[in-house]
Amino acid sequence: MALGRALFTALDGQREAWFVLCDATLPPGSDAARRAAHYRGAIDDLAATGAAGLPQAAGPGDPFDADALKYAWRGLCTALVRWWVNHPDQPPEAMTRRCARLFEAGRTVLSAGDGNT
Repeated sequence: MALGRALFTALDGQREAWFVLCDATLPPGSDAARRAAHYRGAIDDLAATGAAGLPQAAGPGDPFDADALKYAWRGLCTALVRWWVNHPDQPPEAMTRRCARLFEAGRTVLSAGDGNT
């Protein structure tokens, strides 16, 4: 959950800033577009590091699994930040704990059908 904690702490006080990263209306080649691409890349690198080995842990898979997971992670972060924007009373620490609970619930649900529970 270190990445989640870092994300929510960095965005505290400027939650809407997350959406600039994927703003398709940024003029191509502009300073804003270059900065957004830089930060998007840094976040993707952190996600890739944090998720390294997850697709392989599920067994032999497709080499594109890790890349797909990077996109899924970014989409999940976007959804959670959007929820957080709509709940301004929630501090970063509460969001970090909430994400831990949600991820654990997801893991439980997803593993329920594989005989490992």
